[in-house]
Amino acid sequence: MSAAVPRVSVIVPTFNRAALLREAIDSVLAQSYRDFELIVVDDGSTDSTRDVLEGFDDLRLVRVYQANAGRSRARNAALELARGELITFLDSDDAYLPRKLETQVAFLDAHPEFDMVYTAATCVDENGRWISASFPAEVQGRIYADIAFFRPLTIALPTVMLRATVLTRVGGFDETMERFEDTDLWRRIAKHHLVGAMPEVTCRIRTHEGNRLETQDAAAIAAAVEHYVAKVLRDDADQDRVLLEAGAQRLYRYYARAMFLTPGFEPLGRELAIKAAGHFQPRISIVIPVYNGADYLVEAINSALAQSYPNVEIIVVNDGSDDGGATELIALGYGSRIRYVSKPNGGVASALNRGIREMTGDWFAWLSHDDLFLPDKLERQVAQLSEQPEPSRCICYGDYEVFTDVGLPGIRMRLPHVVPEDFRHFIT
Repeated sequence: MSAAVPRVSVIVPTFNRAALLREAIDSVLAQSYRDFELIVVDDGSTDSTRDVLEGFDDLRLVRVYQANAGRSRARNAALELARGELITFLDSDDAYLPRKLETQVAFLDAHPEFDMVYTAATCVDENGRWISASFPAEVQGRIYADIAFFRPLTIALPTVMLRATVLTRVGGFDETMERFEDTDLWRRIAKHHLVGAMPEVTCRIRTHEGNRLETQDAAAIAAAVEHYVAKVLRDDADQDRVLLEAGAQRLYRYYARAMFLTPGFEPLGRELAIKAAGHFQPRISIVIPVYNGADYLVEAINSALAQSYPNVEIIVVNDGSDDGGATELIALGYGSRIRYVSKPNGGVASALNRGIREMTGDWFAWLSHDDLFLPDKLERQVAQLSEQPEPSRCICYGDYEVFTDVGLPGIRMRLPHVVPEDFRHFIT
């Protein structure tokens, strides 16, 4: 008589983690939810991993031994054997909390519209002591934009449970990847399926000497970042290009910062920072509406030309000035450095709309002819936009300073941070 088919398959790849493997396996076998199989794939370990595995006496434990081929191959080997309709994962240096399987099975049963669910996780050190780092679970639904580039949303692999049918559509782990293979799978799933989020902490993610940045091959990490970015830009060309370019910049910048802070890794940090700057440089159109602006227009145009951000066009719209041609003379004096448009007087709104019709940029910025941009204004705003999952759907605003033309000190106007859903109330 054959054994009953389990509802859940738990997949654990391991390589030379004998000292931590027992705790990982114990955390699965101690689950409050009992209808599961646990498939552990020993990826060619040379330590006492086999002894640890053979020491367990539990019919739910399936042992697989293979020559060393990497964790993605190990996980795929387990997926080929998995019988459960629900799949979940655990790394051999991490651990489940006792109700992990129970809570996720209940979620997927209650929400058939979701094909994958992830939870929050806490982090611990080598000795299992809590540290401040954590993985929140706050975004759900169509989360491709959040997950595609690891930032702003990082889903820890042990927190995931998904329906096995999903893998039929998107495939398993990419065995050519040395890093980001889990994010790559979540990305492929999120393109086609709804993903649920549970704020409960269900896993402990361990930080130890073997997975800290300073113990890694920095060049291999840099190569993995480049490989992953190239793959996403190639495979997801049907997605919003602005979204993809901003995501690529986020990923490069994240690892550039991390390497700058790691002794010995600074040169690679600089390389990644340069590559980050090569992504997400949308064209910005600065529209300057002007009416009888001879007194201040030069300063305004010069502040636009002085922007540290490189990809800018400046459009000056003369709204029917009647100052004897003084405004037009100033604008024409800039030659090809700006675009100049003249129209009958119709008011600021009509001048702005004319500038918008003329612009070729991806973003619009309004500079009044008697105001000034600080030199890094656009650079800082583009950097802020690049941190958003969907930059094309964003408005970026900031603090400003009120000054006079008689040299009085400026007055700083500080604007509150407003969550997106409250912005329309804030501006009213």
